[in-house]
Amino acid sequence: MKYKFDFASMKNETKKAIEKDRKKFQPDERLWKITVNDEKKGSAVLRFLPDQNGVPFKKYKSHFFWYEGPNGNTAYSGMCPRSIGEKCPVCDKASDFWKSPFDVDKNQAKGMFAKEHWVANVYVEKDQFKPENEGKVFLYDFGPQIYKMYEKAMFGPTEEEREDMDQDEIDEIVTFVPCDFENGAPFLLKATPKQIGKSKAYTYEKSKFKNPSRIFEELGDSEFEGKIEEIMEKTHDLSEWDKKEKYPTDDYVKSKLGSFLGKSQDSVVDDSDDEDEDETEIMTETTTEKSSSDDDYGDFVDSLLEE
Repeated sequence: MKYKFDFASMKNETKKAIEKDRKKFQPDERLWKITVNDEKKGSAVLRFLPDQNGVPFKKYKSHFFWYEGPNGNTAYSGMCPRSIGEKCPVCDKASDFWKSPFDVDKNQAKGMFAKEHWVANVYVEKDQFKPENEGKVFLYDFGPQIYKMYEKAMFGPTEEEREDMDQDEIDEIVTFVPCDFENGAPFLLKATPKQIGKSKAYTYEKSKFKNPSRIFEELGDSEFEGKIEEIMEKTHDLSEWDKKEKYPTDDYVKSKLGSFLGKSQDSVVDDSDDEDEDETEIMTETTTEKSSSDDDYGDFVDSLLEE
């Protein structure tokens, strides 16, 4: 036979690749997550930090959706390779569904489209329910609602918003880079309850940046410089989110979704604006500790990748 392969070895190598991917998607202990009480309330004060290369944050996309699997309604969660310009089997399949003339397929596509996330280093000044986190550096994963606050702090109101402001209000606008050690500002992250249908949820809409001030303003100059060096040594390199190995391989995605993917079309719909989520950032999980990500991501979803 001209083509003869060791299929047992091929299977073994595929299994190794899948297991390697599985390890990548274990819950990340470097991530800080807000904690809320039974009333869906919680707060913290964070200072955004750049990484050691001066990068304030990295943007990426991820998927979370429900689909009909062999064992009934099943959840899928995973980062989107299109974040770094690679092909994504989930995006391809969402495009297939979106092109369908049937509403049920289009609704499935809407759930599958990737959601935007940002990740940054933060120094935790205050943590209402977990004071043991105070004085430590973590990664913080957040969505569009928090990002819009970050962007507004840097650049001020949008042109559209300025049209509804008088000149005195515009003149009083103060902008700053949130992760600036000298001229940045503490960020008050505040979770407040929000009822969505029958679901108990919470929103970050009352969160805000406080007035600009130097981090560790109580320290003298020499102590300040030493403290900055100390915390910067603990920051995490955000270039990790630019690397291909950070994202799931085709084999891994297919191992999770199986026949649901079917055959994808070659063309891909640009899904980035298909659902204009104004991001009230509701969190619908029912456990006490919630993820700081700004869509339906939480410990339960993360655990799906450990199965």
